[in-house]
Amino acid sequence: MSYWTQVKTQDEFQAALDARKSRIELAAAIEVSIRVPEGIAPWIKTAAGAVVELLAGAIQLWGNSTATLWENSTATLWGNSTATLWGNSTATLWGNSTATLWENSTATLWENSTATAFATSSLELFGEFVKAIASPLVSVHLHSGAKCKGGVQIEVKQPSTPQEWCEWYGAEIHGGDAILFKAVSDDYCSPKGAVYAPGTETVAEDWDGGKEECGGGLHFSPHPVAALKFNESATKFVACLVPLDSIAVHHEGSYPEKVKAERCWNWYECDRNGKRIGEQFDRPKSKRKVAKKAKAKAAGRRGKAGAK
Repeated sequence: MSYWTQVKTQDEFQAALDARKSRIELAAAIEVSIRVPEGIAPWIKTAAGAVVELLAGAIQLWGNSTATLWENSTATLWGNSTATLWGNSTATLWGNSTATLWENSTATLWENSTATAFATSSLELFGEFVKAIASPLVSVHLHSGAKCKGGVQIEVKQPSTPQEWCEWYGAEIHGGDAILFKAVSDDYCSPKGAVYAPGTETVAEDWDGGKEECGGGLHFSPHPVAALKFNESATKFVACLVPLDSIAVHHEGSYPEKVKAERCWNWYECDRNGKRIGEQFDRPKSKRKVAKKAKAKAAGRRGKAGAK
């Protein structure tokens, strides 16, 4: 059974959006102009030669899809997708995606993405394989060895501590915890089998102390949409309280936009924008005491190590 709703005309496409379908495939080589209702950001896939003109709202492009964004539209591009941005549009690019920016548009590029920016657009470039060309007034932030020809360039130092990482990616800090996210299936399981059911604690049995970037712990993202990169078939999202002093940051790794830790408290289910769905389960007081004791014990060990 296919998860994609196939459409072949403008009216069919808009009807699917109005019905709030989450995965829509344009199966005909035509150009359609759409407005996405507020509160959803459907995954869009297009046939070769087809173009989606986004007049308003937010979408995610998959595969070899193509889109043109207008006004305040927003798109996340995956695979080999292509987008042209106008007005105050915003795009985040992954894989081998390509974007051309005009006016006040903004793009964030990862992996092998490519962008050409004009007017007063802005670029955030991550990784040595990202390529960009910018006109003189375009602001360009260069991360992790990214390169750009032209523009007003600023080389950015990557965050190396949990506090810096949270500030960098906009993750909120709640007491001594970072509020981070997991993209999971209907049963709250991650692709690796860990369960993140709201109101429970998840503990990594294979915790390696934060040594390796991948494996050996629980992995988290700063936003639900960012978590989708690591579980593209996810149907639910969970906001997790992750002890700040237990987070391992690998800013020079392949995935600097994620961190890992030994354990977390699964606080509440949320939508792809981070808005809470249903009940919020606060961590039991007993677990808070255990966490405080563990923190004090770790501080004591660090103090002894420094005295040697």
